[in-house]
Amino acid sequence: MQRARLNRVHKLTPVMPAPAKPVILTNTKNKIQLNAMLVEGPLNSDYYTNAIQKHTLTTAGVSDVPVAIVGGARIDRHDLCSTHEEADIIITQHAISCSLSGKCVRVVYDDTDVLVLLVYFYHIKCRSRNSAPKIMSSLVKELGVIDIGATATAHTGIADDFLAIHGISGADTVASLHGVGKATVIKIAKKGTFSLSKVSDVAKPLSSYMRHMAR
Repeated sequence: MQRARLNRVHKLTPVMPAPAKPVILTNTKNKIQLNAMLVEGPLNSDYYTNAIQKHTLTTAGVSDVPVAIVGGARIDRHDLCSTHEEADIIITQHAISCSLSGKCVRVVYDDTDVLVLLVYFYHIKCRSRNSAPKIMSSLVKELGVIDIGATATAHTGIADDFLAIHGISGADTVASLHGVGKATVIKIAKKGTFSLSKVSDVAKPLSSYMRHMAR
């Protein structure tokens, strides 16, 4: 009964009482409706053509192509097109794009998966370029701020394996190996005897990877 209630698709309207948070966040169709309602106002031409702010507002998640509102104009950001529905991926994509364009980035989010993705892609795409600084901070004020660039530099030795660590140890976007947690995978990566990025090599037998996981 509980599962059926959470999987129910609601027809959301701005004037109706909002369903419980789990009802919205556990159903993709409900999330899409909520996103559409949230951006309906800013994407209305009566609103953005009269906007005088110099900031850029970019909305994503309603369609595959994000929309940017800047200087009273609407711009379809085809360069940020994504068919992925997972917010972790979209947030990382936009943050890296902003950093590469020379804009300082602050990601306000409480999620280890996003941190791993930000550090990895900063290491791969931004470290050797003149990209803008990027930090990640919590929604809770008392918690610290993480410098993504400094974190990538501090973990240069295993940064190439971060995507493998992210996938093998469990994440929102991929299935994980049973019984293999983040501590185990990071321990293997730090040993330096086996590059976890080789896991994507389909020519190697699975048993060769599992031997290292079992150590």
